[in-house]
Amino acid sequence: MSLNASDHASTSEKLLNISAVMEVYVINMAQSAQRWEYIQHYLQQKGLEPTRVDAVNGRALSTAECLVHYDENLNDRHYFSSLKAAEIGCFLSHKKAMETFLAQSNKPYLLLLEDDIEFCFDIASVAPSWFDVLSSPIPTMLKLYTKRNVLGGTESSWVCGQIVRPYLTPLGTPAQVLNRAAVKKLLLCERFFMPVDVAYQYWWKHGVRVLVTSPSQVREISQSLDGSSIGGSIGLTQRQKILREIGRSWFRLKLQVLSYWHYFKTRII
Repeated sequence: MSLNASDHASTSEKLLNISAVMEVYVINMAQSAQRWEYIQHYLQQKGLEPTRVDAVNGRALSTAECLVHYDENLNDRHYFSSLKAAEIGCFLSHKKAMETFLAQSNKPYLLLLEDDIEFCFDIASVAPSWFDVLSSPIPTMLKLYTKRNVLGGTESSWVCGQIVRPYLTPLGTPAQVLNRAAVKKLLLCERFFMPVDVAYQYWWKHGVRVLVTSPSQVREISQSLDGSSIGGSIGLTQRQKILREIGRSWFRLKLQVLSYWHYFKTRII
């Protein structure tokens, strides 16, 4: 069904209103120019004008540069695996994007994207539901991506789904919207020792309320572009792979217990 003139005008007006209050930043590696060309054109077709954030190449950092923010001691004590260079670069790229937002924009909201996504819904239709939950003075991040059904309490509903406060925050950082208070809060965490998406799961530590759209409002398309830039178990021996999987399972079990406990503790309070 085609839109009539009034529908086009209404959509354009909504997108102008969205652009007036929200920056759109895309994290992109310098060597991935084709990805940037794709995502820039894609978002412009959707009525959004993205700003490119030059991603930090973790492989190009010296050990000293990595250790300015990456804490090896805490990683060894509290995580099951040393971070790969790409994971360090990913965390620093998110940090860089947030620092840029605070330094260069006065808008209240930041849509922070990686360069391998597509939206599953019309942005003009779903963005008002984002702003409904982000307009709170509480530091809030709304994750637009999840691979699985999200269990938790419903914060709000929209025509095609819900916004959920999850018992356990899902992994992945392809797309999230943050209010300014959340950006400021997250940047107070100077040191890290786990991947950025895992760090976001510890909402009771960083102090940002993390919500999730259900169903997912974006999908990853890295495999149809040039694949993921973060390797898995390449280079590990069979024994190392087994030990890492045991450590991963134990870590995830502890995280799940902690997350549920803090969730219901705050509900009771």
